[in-house]
Amino acid sequence: MRKGVLLATLILVLLAGCAGPGAEEPETYTLENGLTVVLRPVRGADKIALLVLHTMGGHHDPEGQSGLAHLIEHCYVTAQGGPTPRRNMQQYVARYPDGWNAQTGDRCTVVGGVFPPERLEDELRDAAARLGDLRITRADLDREVPRVVAELGNMYGGIPMLAAHNLARERVRPTPRGGRKGGQTDDVRALTPGALQDRWKRLYRANNAVLILAGAIHPAALRDRVHHYCHTLPRGEPAPDPADPPEPTLPVTETVEVQPVQANAPAAACIAWAAPHPGDDLYVPFLVLVARLWRQTQGAGGGTAGPMVRFAPLDDPHVIAIAAPAGDRTPEEAVASLEKCLDDAFDRPFEPADRDAARNAFGWMLGVADVPDAVLARNPYGAAMSAGRRLQLGIDPADLRTRLGAVTAEDVKRAAETIFAPDRRAAVVAVPKR
Repeated sequence: MRKGVLLATLILVLLAGCAGPGAEEPETYTLENGLTVVLRPVRGADKIALLVLHTMGGHHDPEGQSGLAHLIEHCYVTAQGGPTPRRNMQQYVARYPDGWNAQTGDRCTVVGGVFPPERLEDELRDAAARLGDLRITRADLDREVPRVVAELGNMYGGIPMLAAHNLARERVRPTPRGGRKGGQTDDVRALTPGALQDRWKRLYRANNAVLILAGAIHPAALRDRVHHYCHTLPRGEPAPDPADPPEPTLPVTETVEVQPVQANAPAAACIAWAAPHPGDDLYVPFLVLVARLWRQTQGAGGGTAGPMVRFAPLDDPHVIAIAAPAGDRTPEEAVASLEKCLDDAFDRPFEPADRDAARNAFGWMLGVADVPDAVLARNPYGAAMSAGRRLQLGIDPADLRTRLGAVTAEDVKRAAETIFAPDRRAAVVAVPKR
């Protein structure tokens, strides 16, 4: 669930080439209760983004409780937190007209909003209450379970483009313990308020969270306010290690019938591959290839009618995919069209300009380019998200810059042959039932 961050993100990608001085480094410290705090002032910003990143995600869900983290995320932003009464999603969204996000990844949960500086005290108080005094009740599940079930319906059938992507993603990176990204519908319906409250009380606590504030902030003064609201928050149990995905059965090509919510929705095709970890020696040449693929799809009419590359290095760094409406093509033709797009992007010789394209594409997200505060001021959420997720993922921007500057044609060729090998991909075509 998110709103208000995508347009600003696109602006940052387009302007990331405007490298220049002026960007400030985040300040990171840890309170005695284990809460990690990141403060990122952005000169020129007139809004503040506050994010809480939890180390818990879908791959932490126990056997038979697939969707537990997803449902906790829903309740985390809508259930009563301290003195703030429970609210529905419409009320939560209305609170953050400048942008908000609440999403569950494989290994993290992100909750955040953008607001004017005069709301800072209230937002800190609310963030602390949800870390220390969240109250999940049957009324919350009665409200949120149908919403999660509806999301899952869209993810795996109701919207063919989403279905093709999520099914291909599951084939290439299967969710462990018999689960499914977002949750298994029957498991979600069987969850109880007690199970959610217990999980939150044990694991969604200060020592398993990162609090990030970015934008129109003054760290010297803000440190005192963060300490005031957060230093007494209780610790929880150490977060367990996430389960590893089972070995996928690849390659796979399949056609799946889906029931779309919109009449005459077109079929959609998607091919997915596992993306390397940022510490992998192929990660930087992989970024070069993704930047190439983005440029290729933009030139091929990328958007609602053409091919789209799906890679989110901060939100969902584990999978890279390319998808497109199938139109009047057969499933085989639709997959072949995506493969041709990939070949066209990768077959041309490596050029030094490829490094610049990768810097521009990933500059603000991964820190591989100097993005001035004048650009980041347009999206304090992006500044907060990049600072927090780089920390969680162990990304060293200086190391990535060095590696990007040294990447060679042979590195890029090896990444294309290894990561995008034909026997490592999953292709799914979602065809609406007629």
